[in-house]
Amino acid sequence: MVEQRSGDNLQLFWNRFLEGDTEAFSLIYTRNVRNLLNYGYKLCREKELVHDAVQEVFTDLFLKKEKTHTPVHDVKSYLFVSLKHSVMKKVALRRRFEAPPEGEEPENEDFDCRFGVDLRGDDEGISEEKHLLLQKAIRELTCREKEAIFLRFEEEMEYPQIAAIMGITVESCRKMVYRAVLALRKIIFHN
Repeated sequence: MVEQRSGDNLQLFWNRFLEGDTEAFSLIYTRNVRNLLNYGYKLCREKELVHDAVQEVFTDLFLKKEKTHTPVHDVKSYLFVSLKHSVMKKVALRRRFEAPPEGEEPENEDFDCRFGVDLRGDDEGISEEKHLLLQKAIRELTCREKEAIFLRFEEEMEYPQIAAIMGITVESCRKMVYRAVLALRKIIFHN
């Protein structure tokens, strides 16, 4: 039985899940599904495909837990990497087997890591003009920069986690985030 208390450790749930505790698995799912879906929507515009990918990640985990011999030291990063691979695989399969409608060019769906500031009525000190400038600046970032910024600031991940998800070194990750933030600041504060 898994106890619920503040500051629960995801790694503890993971270890209990590997030992057969289905309640721990349920808690891992509950605590991560929303963030995984949000990340998936940044990678691919098709919500149904993202939902399928998230379900596939958790189904595979549950069915293959006995075969998991690789130690997982960062469960959140592991889940994000698994989701990214699942989405990429599904998009590649769809592209391979689905032809675009006659007379239409295939849609460019390279992973659109859309990222934006949602003001939701609480102005947090950013004017509408600055908000529009920020949106413009974000559109000018590369997809990889958007993904790194999203993981760093939206998901509040550390550089080693982001590097693992993106398949780059920690130093490259730091530089990418730094360059992206610098580019955003330059556009926002110099206009």
